[in-house]
Amino acid sequence: MPSRLNMIAVGLIASVAATAAVAQAAVPAAAPAYPPSGAPAGHAPTDPQFEAAKNFISFYTFNRVAYKQVCDKQAVDVSAFVNTFVNENAGAYARTMSVLQAHGLSEAKVMARLQATIASSEPDVRKALEDSAVRENAGSTTLDGCKFLAAHGEKLATDLDLKKSHPEVIQALNGAKP
Repeated sequence: MPSRLNMIAVGLIASVAATAAVAQAAVPAAAPAYPPSGAPAGHAPTDPQFEAAKNFISFYTFNRVAYKQVCDKQAVDVSAFVNTFVNENAGAYARTMSVLQAHGLSEAKVMARLQATIASSEPDVRKALEDSAVRENAGSTTLDGCKFLAAHGEKLATDLDLKKSHPEVIQALNGAKP
């Protein structure tokens, strides 16, 4: 049976999943100048590693930025969550940036493209925080959710493990063939 903290981590991931498609659209793949041999004209082949990098960077940026932005507005320091999350994902982040940079996308470009998605997701982030507070009998407001996130940040960040929830993303990011 999953722990209550794991259930909250799943709730936090739900918001990421809701924005992943939008974020992916915000980071378009570069189209080749000509179709590869045997490929229909106008249809670029997919690069699983690049697709995985887009998925990971959406997940990473959302969790690194969105909860902090909302909780900063509530005057709650969630740096333990953010720092633990960043540290737990340092290797995958470095690999992701290498893949994205190989496709002409710098960290600044990625952030610029994802910022609008993150900003528009604020209502979803607030709702996830409120739901977390309610599930934990810690209150019912965004402030309560931020306080819970601050108090349990290290555990929650550790529970947000894409290797467990979506191993195929990490496998593709590392260059594994399906």
